[in-house]
Amino acid sequence: PPQLHHHGGVQLSDAASAYVVAGLASSSRATYNSANKRFWEFCESRGIPLEHRIPASELVLIEFVTWLAQSGRYVPDSIRTYLS
Repeated sequence: PPQLHHHGGVQLSDAASAYVVAGLASSSRATYNSANKRFWEFCESRGIPLEHRIPASELVLIEFVTWLAQSGRYVPDSIRTYLS
């Protein structure tokens, strides 16, 4: 069976995922990859189970935004981009 990938809370096949990725500029891919890594880092640090990560609830996203903001490493525009 094809491998499934998550994009925006939706599971995509290898082929569909490749088209999504190909449609992004390399800088956008880098930003989204960084955002994804930070989100998983946040979830791991808080012990959030996989079933509550994808799709993420509003409460999880609010906690993620708070975690980013409190780190002092992200300006509001970066945090907004990380949520996209």
